[in-house]
Amino acid sequence: MKTCRECQERKPLEEFPLQPGGRDGRHPLCKPCRAAQERRRYERQRERLLAQMRSDPARKRRTRWQTLRRKYGLSRHEYEALLIAQRASCAICEMRATLLVVDHDHRTRRVRGLLCTSCNIALGQFDDDAGRCLSAATYLRSTARPSEAADA
Repeated sequence: MKTCRECQERKPLEEFPLQPGGRDGRHPLCKPCRAAQERRRYERQRERLLAQMRSDPARKRRTRWQTLRRKYGLSRHEYEALLIAQRASCAICEMRATLLVVDHDHRTRRVRGLLCTSCNIALGQFDDDAGRCLSAATYLRSTARPSEAADA
């Protein structure tokens, strides 16, 4: 148990963000207080941070690769290898897109492939449930006009 320096509540250690180098390896503020602290800091420095981002066009690219590495353990070279393997097209609809997003299993964080934004959003709406996706495909086939059914 640990007491938050901000709200003074006693909470389990898991309620405090990790902070390597800290006395107990945890931040002195609980997660909600820490998030509020970061929101206040951002609001105070918003204009400076936005100006900094606008003045450094390479920053957006660097941030993208850092995010892919942190979230999925995916290097720029691994992303580019996936892009080449998929012929720079979405793994579902096979449409070419200027930007493909990383699709991953939300439980295991394992990367499955690269998708266009539309397909990625669609999978998210189906909660990555293959049964629901198949049901949707069956529904679309059953309600297709005769000319569309011949094309499928």
